[in-house]
Amino acid sequence: MNSGSTGTAALPIDLGAMPTPTGLVAATLFSTWHFQLWHRDGVNGQSTSNFADAVAVTFQ
Repeated sequence: MNSGSTGTAALPIDLGAMPTPTGLVAATLFSTWHFQLWHRDGVNGQSTSNFADAVAVTFQ
């Protein structure tokens, strides 16, 4: 996805089909999931790879 001129990105996630390395699973009550964005930046005309700050989400 491209963040465009605003520098923001949004990815809607189906809570009944959360992606994992082994397949899709449902988020369950009181489960905590951790999310982090891996992205590319352009610095002085060179592409670099960076990570956004991670967040933890507990489903209630």
